[in-house]
Amino acid sequence: MGRGARLAVLMVAACLACGAALAATQPADPTLARVNGQDISETMLEVYALSKTGQPLARLSPAIRQALLDELVNTALLAQEGSRLQLNAALKAGRQLSDMRYLSSVDAAQFAKSYRVTPQQEQTEYDQLVAARAVQQYHLLQILLPDMVTAERVRALLAQGVPFARAAILYSHDPVSRPKSGDLGWLSAPVTVPYVANAPEMGEVLRIASELRIGGISEPFANSSGVHIVMLLGTQTLPLAAIKPRIDEILLQQALIARTAQLRAAAHITQLSPP
Repeated sequence: MGRGARLAVLMVAACLACGAALAATQPADPTLARVNGQDISETMLEVYALSKTGQPLARLSPAIRQALLDELVNTALLAQEGSRLQLNAALKAGRQLSDMRYLSSVDAAQFAKSYRVTPQQEQTEYDQLVAARAVQQYHLLQILLPDMVTAERVRALLAQGVPFARAAILYSHDPVSRPKSGDLGWLSAPVTVPYVANAPEMGEVLRIASELRIGGISEPFANSSGVHIVMLLGTQTLPLAAIKPRIDEILLQQALIARTAQLRAAAHITQLSPP
């Protein structure tokens, strides 16, 4: 077994050891499986489920619980193999790192389980997103073209009064929107549309849309999909109910960051040398 494989095995073994340590604190902990004499308890599976899914075991389907138990059985087998290996400094460091990462993920999952978002927090965050125009939707038509020279010609036709929808049918290379006269529907920041832009580029499409008046047509702009001309048909603001899961996730991440900052402020941390 190569050095990298040994490190992976021992990191998995560390995860199992952490689960076993936490499980030992629980009274009357049922044994769910036994692997070469080593018990896998219900608490170990509960901890593993939280770290993997962020959900308590009771909320998971029987099929998912069984799959997680099978993963723990495999982990036990690998850990038993890993226990036969002789540790050197690199493997010991990997094991310590695995301990920290595993336990931190369990702690984060437990925090997420107990964290409660209030309606006032949701409303405040929503108001901030509205003010930043981060929840604005734009109804766009699009013409996708292969190069800037062609795009400039089509833009000139639009300036001469050729209807945008007709130009989209005649010239657009987008197989999705062209049959719909270039209609992309309503777009917002969390959404990506095939043949429009990849995720990092979608923000640029929406920025250009935000600078148009209703009925306005953009100048040609290029990205990895080709050269685009867009027309703005309308705008609307997403209601809070439509983005509540997104807001709750933002608030949870903010709470985790604040909690980490509090832990750092209360801890005694000394950096002994530059990394």
